[in-house]
Amino acid sequence: MGYDENAIRDAIAAGHERLLKLLDGADDAAMRASTELPGWTRGHVATHVEHNGAACARQAVYAGRGELIDFYDGGRPAAQPRIEAASGRPAAEIKAAMADSIAAVEQAFAQVEDWEAPVTYRDGVLRDVLEARWREVEIHTVDLGLGYTPSAWTSEFCLHALGFLSARVAGELTVVTPDGTWVFGSGSPFRVTGELGDVVAWIAGRTPENTLSGELPELGQWP
Repeated sequence: MGYDENAIRDAIAAGHERLLKLLDGADDAAMRASTELPGWTRGHVATHVEHNGAACARQAVYAGRGELIDFYDGGRPAAQPRIEAASGRPAAEIKAAMADSIAAVEQAFAQVEDWEAPVTYRDGVLRDVLEARWREVEIHTVDLGLGYTPSAWTSEFCLHALGFLSARVAGELTVVTPDGTWVFGSGSPFRVTGELGDVVAWIAGRTPENTLSGELPELGQWP
């Protein structure tokens, strides 16, 4: 599903504001709490979102100069050790770094003149980076377990996420919800019925809030 870049930027900004508000009350103990992601605390999740923001910002800045640069400094192999090293910081430090990262990525996106400029991220274009940031913010805010749940995702985000993540299903996926029916992909048919946010949670590898019905296919790798 395609959306105007300005609309996506607005959605990301709203997600950033929500994320900062949710984290505001998190103390050191809350940052050490476990999440649904294996081996990751809230500190890990927050640090990942922080680092992702910095990476998205640098993709935009360098693309604006007509240059290519690795998404993460040192490439993807360096990303996880950095998250591990920074995940145990005091909550106040994590929150301050998150705010700085958010400011940087919003400023970088605001200065983009060509969303089709090439980037190293997925060997794609800046539009891909923008959409990736949207997914990262929405999905990982849910992962924090601070009260934001899949039922709060907008239909626009859900349909975008399903369009991207349907590649995890080796076949034709029909999604039936109270709001409508959508078909993604081709091949062997699979039909999943439930709330839109719950279907997205499932296909993103998270736990739906409500039961889904239908033959849930085995999911492949994240695209």
